[in-house]
Amino acid sequence: MGSARPGRSEDAHSLGSVLGRLGEQRILATGLALGRLAARWDGIVGDRLAAETTPMRLERGVLTIAASTQPWAAQVRFLGREIAVRASTQTAPVREIRVFVPAGKGAP
Repeated sequence: MGSARPGRSEDAHSLGSVLGRLGEQRILATGLALGRLAARWDGIVGDRLAAETTPMRLERGVLTIAASTQPWAAQVRFLGREIAVRASTQTAPVREIRVFVPAGKGAP
């Protein structure tokens, strides 16, 4: 048989142990927290606001949200503290909310 690629082991590892090690890495842990948050987004912000916003990033306690228009972004800013508290109950602590409207959206 050929030799193992550099950085790889020929030893067998259980899927659980591999996933456990991956979960300890910050980037994957951050992605999992964001995925949990996104899956519960309508319960956190309500159906109407969830239809107009998307959680895009959760890193070091900062939740970044994309809004469909500037008025919806303003609504997120207004409810920011409440959103942070509710989001913190679903995932890692959220201490700050940032919101943006993607380029080309929200223009009159």
